[in-house]
Amino acid sequence: MIWSNYFGVVLLLLFLADLVIFHRKLATRRLRSLLVVATLVAFSFLPLLNVATFDLRNNSAPIASAIDLKNALVTFSFPVFSIFGSVAVAPWYLPFSIPIFAGTVLLLVAIWLSPGRRWLVYFVLAMVLLALSGHMSVKRVLFLLPWLFLAIGISVTSRTSRYSKLGAIAVAVLIITGWIGIVSGKHYATANLYEPWGKVAEVVAQDARRGATIVSVNPPFFLYLDYELGLEFDTEAAETAYLGEDLYRSHGYTILQPDEWQTWAGKLHGKIVLVNGSGFLEQVEEQNALNDALHLRCKVLGEYRAAADPAALWKARFTKDTPVFAYRTNVIWYDCPR
Repeated sequence: MIWSNYFGVVLLLLFLADLVIFHRKLATRRLRSLLVVATLVAFSFLPLLNVATFDLRNNSAPIASAIDLKNALVTFSFPVFSIFGSVAVAPWYLPFSIPIFAGTVLLLVAIWLSPGRRWLVYFVLAMVLLALSGHMSVKRVLFLLPWLFLAIGISVTSRTSRYSKLGAIAVAVLIITGWIGIVSGKHYATANLYEPWGKVAEVVAQDARRGATIVSVNPPFFLYLDYELGLEFDTEAAETAYLGEDLYRSHGYTILQPDEWQTWAGKLHGKIVLVNGSGFLEQVEEQNALNDALHLRCKVLGEYRAAADPAALWKARFTKDTPVFAYRTNVIWYDCPR
């Protein structure tokens, strides 16, 4: 239990509900102990109450447009798809995603018609509450998987399960399809595993040593660059991969983030290297605006693009007011006059 995460209280409430509903006699016998524990948990939750209510209020607002609806559906459905299938298989690769969809439906039927049904219900409730908290993503649903595994295990092995063989076949289909995607390595929904930041940092580090100005927002790039520049000690002591403009200057490098670029972009001259990639939304937007400004007054010396995003068209269609990268790694070299 990580008490800094208020979602732990949700899990305890679900366990309490299971105890009261399915083990009523035991709950009655232990009523005093249950009340004491529930009171302690409630008091421990009070410091997090404002954060929890704020998240629920912000993420349960009515959907106002078709774009908001699409965005909400994608945000919820992709982690669900990845749980049953794999992040190694994107939904738009139909030869693999169709077996995953079919296997998931069959598995849910087998679970629903077995004693594992209630654990599936708790799993779904937890997923919905996680979405309402605004933290729905593939990496954040992993701690809920034991509940799903329990439901699957009961449906497949219980003698009272009506369709245990159907569940076993569905599990086999999902496992085999997911591992085909993992082994092939060509059907991921995102290309972040193939972003060559190590190679980019090796090249850009040479530019930094020759006096070029480096601008980026991408944390993995900064991490690789720090090690290429021999700043291992500073990296280990820092809170983020970007060590700060002053520290870089103390080592003879000009390495910036695009924050408030309007105040200093006009003073840039000589060789400028823009390293574009994923990052915080506000910084990515600043980086894109800086790129547009440099295009107007500087000469493009070269460009390197890698890790084409196979989901770029889908993201452009379903995401709202969010920059979409056709390539997740994009480096542009400029020569800017004084």
